[in-house]
Amino acid sequence: MNPPTEPTERTESIEPEPRHGRGRSFAKRLGAVLGPLFLFVGLPVALRALFERVSISEFDVIGQFGLVLGISAMAGLLVAGRLRGWYVPGVKELLVALAIVMLSFVALPCVLTRGRIERGQHVRLENNGRIVVGQILAADAERTGKGEHSVWPSVGKYDSANAYFSKLLAKGVLSGVSTAMFAGGGVEAAGWPDDLGRHGSSWSVLAGAGGAHPATPVLWTRNLRGLRPGDFAGADPKRPRPWSDRLAPGESPFGDRLVVLVRRDGRAETIRARDLTDAAFLGGATNDPAALEVLEALADETHAESAEEAKKGTP
Repeated sequence: MNPPTEPTERTESIEPEPRHGRGRSFAKRLGAVLGPLFLFVGLPVALRALFERVSISEFDVIGQFGLVLGISAMAGLLVAGRLRGWYVPGVKELLVALAIVMLSFVALPCVLTRGRIERGQHVRLENNGRIVVGQILAADAERTGKGEHSVWPSVGKYDSANAYFSKLLAKGVLSGVSTAMFAGGGVEAAGWPDDLGRHGSSWSVLAGAGGAHPATPVLWTRNLRGLRPGDFAGADPKRPRPWSDRLAPGESPFGDRLVVLVRRDGRAETIRARDLTDAAFLGGATNDPAALEVLEALADETHAESAEEAKKGTP
């Protein structure tokens, strides 16, 4: 008779854990995917620094966000699949991530192309504005040397920048300057100097700038609205006041994204909305507001210079 055997411990077979996370809690699966995504938080920062070199409109932000999300999602899922013990994404998750990436790269050319186009526009306006101011400076030096009136617009003589520029062209004061040099950035050029008195100017101008500080902006794109002579008195660089709210969102050129300006000494520059302050705009210039007047450019054909004004003498 066989001796009674002692009961042995029941052993359970250890089954391999499902590869694609079946049986795991939702929180663990979600954390396994989100964890690698957080490894790529530096990617949006890097891309943001890249895209700061171009102008991003409201529609471009969608494309930029999609690009960052797509690359981060795909990279995160791939890293998750490579690390031992992490959740390995299934086919559905990979397909969704791949679709996001594909849509992101479709949007990427739109972002870059629009940025390059706008960059070309404001560079062109900088160059044209520099030429216009250079011609005004040359003509002014010649006339004042002869004891004649200054070419800079006088305070109280014009009611718009268009009227002033139209007079300069009609009188042939500016050599090699056409109506096209006053347009750009979505503003169509006027056909003739007289037409410029009604439309076709991207530039506002500062009247009385003949005796202004050399750093004073004398031309600026018309999307910067509401400036007054007092704004040109000076600014405290230690306490700059933001002016981005003065950029008109729907105004051409450039809306509320940036402003192009030309200073009295001929320097041209572009200031983006995030950097636009009174100190940045003035560039250290101080002036007597009583000797200045702001002549804004017309956004449409609401103004026509009278025939009598067109027949007057010097600007």
